[in-house]
Amino acid sequence: MSEEQAKTNPQPEDETWSLLEAYHRNGRPLVGRIVELVGDHLIVDINGIQGTIEYATLGVTWSVAELTDDEQQLPEETLVSQRLESLKGQEILVRVLLVDRDLHILTLSQQLVSSPDDVPEHSSWRQQLQDQIQQRRQLLSQLRPGDICSAKVTSIYAHQINVNVNGVAGIIPPQHVAEQERLIDPWRVVQPGQTIEAMILDKDNDYLTLSLIYARQFDAVLGRLNPGDTHHGNISSLTEEGIYVDLNGALALVPVEQVVSGYITHPADLYHRGQTLVVQIQEITADRHVTASLLKADS
Repeated sequence: MSEEQAKTNPQPEDETWSLLEAYHRNGRPLVGRIVELVGDHLIVDINGIQGTIEYATLGVTWSVAELTDDEQQLPEETLVSQRLESLKGQEILVRVLLVDRDLHILTLSQQLVSSPDDVPEHSSWRQQLQDQIQQRRQLLSQLRPGDICSAKVTSIYAHQINVNVNGVAGIIPPQHVAEQERLIDPWRVVQPGQTIEAMILDKDNDYLTLSLIYARQFDAVLGRLNPGDTHHGNISSLTEEGIYVDLNGALALVPVEQVVSGYITHPADLYHRGQTLVVQIQEITADRHVTASLLKADS
């Protein structure tokens, strides 16, 4: 379904959740309508289901027009707030960061300024944006799924923890906050401003998905893994390196040359997040990275 169709054709709630799940898997943008600004969260409606954008983690979120002299003197936070307030009722393109129909959680991202070329040359934000993009790219190139990193808690919303990893936004989904089978209040686990250790589950150009549980369990889980062992796991991340498989506390990399061939060059062309694989552990390196070979993939 195109973005225009998603915008103009209202659908039953189950169909909308299915649509949102599909857009989460393929990473494409879709159209939503801004409802209101609540605190530092932007509420966006998509076919009757409301999601949130935490604008504080998004940087500049619109194509910057010519600024007046007075606007150029305002603090960035004030100008961001004013511009977001003026967007109420407008349609915007968003990308789905997290979707959970059972918990009725929908987290979105809107980043309309993705290039310094979108910012007027005279704006002081142009160089800032260039620096931020370069820093984010450098950091993301150094991070890989399975890594454990320090993250600062920026906010807690709807059982989800939002974090910042050296300038890169990240989310810890509800099921990765605590070991208990039932959901617990994240405020009982962490507090805004606190620095925590979390494992990277997935990454894209804008944000990270992380696990608080896996960072705590990693040593114990790694101690139970041995070369030659066979495990079932779900795909956590699809990258140019290959497929990262979730082994319930550690991620194993199946190298790209084992999963693609010929004209297909990226694992995402053949596999999808959440898909179940059977893998065999090949090596646990000195720096505690796990590699595996693919034995079977469920359709």
